[in-house]
Amino acid sequence: MLILPLQTVLQNVPRLSTGLPTLDAILDGGIRRNSILEVSFVPGAGSDALDLILNVVLEVLEKGERVLWIQMGSLFPIRKLVQLDRFHGPMLDQITVISISSLSELAYLFSNTLKKQPRGQEQEYGLVVLDDLASLVNYSFHKLTKTFTKRRAVVTAHNNNLEAEKKLGISKVRLPRNPYSAADRRLHFLQELMLMISSYNRTHNSISVLCGPLNTTNRKVGKSNVMQTILQPMLGFTGVWLHQVANRLVVFKDWHKQTEESAGLQVLPHIAVHTNPRNPKIPPSHPMKVVVFSRSREGIVEVSSKGRNMDPATSTDREAGSESEATTQPDLEGSPPSK
Repeated sequence: MLILPLQTVLQNVPRLSTGLPTLDAILDGGIRRNSILEVSFVPGAGSDALDLILNVVLEVLEKGERVLWIQMGSLFPIRKLVQLDRFHGPMLDQITVISISSLSELAYLFSNTLKKQPRGQEQEYGLVVLDDLASLVNYSFHKLTKTFTKRRAVVTAHNNNLEAEKKLGISKVRLPRNPYSAADRRLHFLQELMLMISSYNRTHNSISVLCGPLNTTNRKVGKSNVMQTILQPMLGFTGVWLHQVANRLVVFKDWHKQTEESAGLQVLPHIAVHTNPRNPKIPPSHPMKVVVFSRSREGIVEVSSKGRNMDPATSTDREAGSESEATTQPDLEGSPPSK
């Protein structure tokens, strides 16, 4: 019997290239099959994030595999795709676009429609893209929070009336209280959704990509009462379901001396080695990396020749006059502060 460590097993899993050599090296050869990739972007960098995802889409199409694009608010960027030189007309037959308008439809899609999909090369999807997932989740549970608030007010008023009516000898049935808050339901739904997506990936040897904008959140600065607004990945930094996500990327606008304008891509460390939010003084075990790329007719092209170390204690790429200097990395929760 041969016993292998988990890292050795993961290295032997087939991977898909992102089109950026440095990013592939950071991801140990590319995007791992049977995994979930999260791509978040700062406001104004959505087009650059789409360029990255469409580059992965073309990699899948060129292998003869199918792509499932689930749009939840934003439309499928067909114009961007057909303008690329690597795209050919027959590839459209390999793409399926599904519009989702509610979380129940999304859950039904993965729990029934895709789960019962016959296994085979012609029927399986090599890549599943969930575009703007966070916006649908946040919108749905924001409405649910307002519903719970109204219901709580009705229940409170009704109970007060019952206390008064009880003194008069009138008996009525109390309105039941819902034991789950909107936050609890959101956490439970995301756990179930990630499990369903992971199950589909394992069954069909596919990759799922979650795409959406960064969210803003507030936190205290040190021990003072001063609040600081920061950016965080679209689905947050906490949650048991995050262990289902293999890699997390953040795309932001960057400036480069050679191209004058490009995009930066920041690779977040795995949640297991990320800074402890309860003790931000503990640094992450692995520094974050940044890859700079620009748009071309072929797709995206890497500008920087190396993944820059974002650890301020060891980084040498942020000195004045550096050819690959970038000054616009987003201030992410848990990230080491930039100088």
